[in-house]
Amino acid sequence: MNSRIACRWTSAARGSPASTSVPTRPCRNHLGLRGDPPRVYDLMQMLALVEPDVLDLLGIDVIPLHRREIIWGLGVEQWQPWRLWDGTPVQVPAGFAPEVQANGDLLVYHEGRPAARMPKGGDFFDAVPEAIAAKVPPEEFRPPLLTDEELQWMQDQARQLYSETDKAILGGLYIGNLFEIYLGGFEEWMVTLHTDPAYVHAIYERLTDNWIANLKLYDEAVGRYVCAVVFCDDLGTQRGEWVRRDLFEERVAPYYRRVFGWMHEHTSLKVFLHSCGSIWSLLPVLVDVGVDILNPVQCSAANMDPAALKREFGDRLVFWGGGVDTQRVLPFGTPDEVRAQTRQRLDIFAPGGGFVFNTVHNILPEVPPENLLAMVETVHAWPDSS
Repeated sequence: MNSRIACRWTSAARGSPASTSVPTRPCRNHLGLRGDPPRVYDLMQMLALVEPDVLDLLGIDVIPLHRREIIWGLGVEQWQPWRLWDGTPVQVPAGFAPEVQANGDLLVYHEGRPAARMPKGGDFFDAVPEAIAAKVPPEEFRPPLLTDEELQWMQDQARQLYSETDKAILGGLYIGNLFEIYLGGFEEWMVTLHTDPAYVHAIYERLTDNWIANLKLYDEAVGRYVCAVVFCDDLGTQRGEWVRRDLFEERVAPYYRRVFGWMHEHTSLKVFLHSCGSIWSLLPVLVDVGVDILNPVQCSAANMDPAALKREFGDRLVFWGGGVDTQRVLPFGTPDEVRAQTRQRLDIFAPGGGFVFNTVHNILPEVPPENLLAMVETVHAWPDSS
């Protein structure tokens, strides 16, 4: 199987797997393309939709199926003009109206409460403490079900993408995380995870009930169109896993197993897990619970050597990522350095299949368009690019 270029052009530290950054040196201009300003659909991470002409010109062959409502109750059906700090024109969902603070920061309110803040001159929004979900008794924890309106909208979009493009469609529920649920905040949830197993299991039981109920609805609506479903849970840091393997196996893994087992038994959908960081010790567990695809394959993290990953797990996992480092090489390297690492990763991951070419993570605004094109051209030329 040849390698593929997934359309993961993002600008944040994490995000959905099919977007583009909105940099100060727009890639569209560099490619000689014109048209309307980019549509920034995910305002938290400032992620923009990739236009069809860019998809075709760069040979990108995977497209996302988005939710109608991405964040803060704002949808992607109506748009309004907005400008980035440097004056770059973009379009944003209608109703987006951040409040300018005395220090120049932007503050977003949702349902009457502060939700997120972007520092003056910043690239992304960060959640504020007021937006953190409170720790509640398990019986009061009620994750939402997908509505009929949302399901119908996604079905219409999926049907259109399936019939009008030749791209693979990557789906995702985007209804919350399991490990990263962080009720009461990150620190409190880490303490709870370690010290209160009864509470953790009760919350996770309700959450997995909800996931399976939503997956049934999702599969009925769009399962015939999408190839995989994205789940996001960052399990590692730059240096290691957030929790020990034994704790992960006892507290978290059974609920992954339940959800992913249901998917494999009742649907044809593949399980796509996005997890950043160093997660080497957890990979055998993730394979065992039913993960089919690993993303973003952060080879720059500790113990995530690409050759070792391919050798130990290449026959059990599809690596969707790992193509080029987005922390150092892609934003700060030369085009030749980008070409060299891209060839190296292709040589490691692509033989024998089980590899979808993708940058290690999101493409930040600092990335020069020349580096992006060096990466793309190298992929299309491989294996004759040396």
